[in-house]
Amino acid sequence: MLRSRLVFLLLVSAALTSCASVPHQSAELSGELGGMIRESRATHLALVDEYINERRRRVDDFMSRDWIPKFTKNFISEAKLDQELTAAKTSDEKVQIHQEFQEAATLRVSERRALLMNAVDEVGRLLRARIDEHYDQMGLVNQTLTAHLRSAEKVNATRDELLKLAKIQPNQLIPFVQLDQIVGKMEKFEGSADALRGLATQAKDILVPGGRDGK
Repeated sequence: MLRSRLVFLLLVSAALTSCASVPHQSAELSGELGGMIRESRATHLALVDEYINERRRRVDDFMSRDWIPKFTKNFISEAKLDQELTAAKTSDEKVQIHQEFQEAATLRVSERRALLMNAVDEVGRLLRARIDEHYDQMGLVNQTLTAHLRSAEKVNATRDELLKLAKIQPNQLIPFVQLDQIVGKMEKFEGSADALRGLATQAKDILVPGGRDGK
C-alpha cells in the first residue's frame, strides 16, 4: 500500500537527516529506479492495449458468427422482404428493394458494432487512467526520494513533501477477474443499449471507486 511505503520513506528521511552525506551510488540507484518505473508503466499500458484489442476482435467474431446471422434472419422477416420482392413488377424495382434493404441492414449492424466497441473502449480508457494514476504516484515518490539522496540540504523539504503524500488514500488493487467477467458479457451482449450501459456502469464502479470522475 502506498501509505505504508510513504511511512517507510519518512523513517528513512529521519534517519538520513542525521547523516553528513549520502553515498553517490544511492542517488544513482534511485535515479535508475525511476527509469525502471517508466519502463514498467509503458509495458503495463501496452498489455492493456493488447487486452482491449483482443476484446475488440472478440466483438467482431461475435458479430459475424452470431449477431449478424440472427439479425439478418429477423430483419428479413420484419421488413417483409420476400413479400416486397414478390410484389415487385420489374427487375429495377427488385434491385431498388434489395438496395434499400441492404442499406438499412448495414446501418443497423454498424450501430450495434459501435455500441459494443464503445463499451469495451470505455473500459480500456478507465483501465489506462487507473494505471497512469498508480505510476504517477510511484514516480512522484521516487523523484522525491532521489532529490533527497542527491542533496542532504533538501531533507526538510523532502520530508514535508512526503507528509503531504502520506495523506493520499491508498488505491485498491483492480479486481481484474470481476472486471474481465463484465467485459466478457459486453463483447457478446444482445440486449438493449440501456442494459449495456448498465454493464458499463458496473465496470466504471470497479475502476473508479468512490464515484470519482474517470475522465
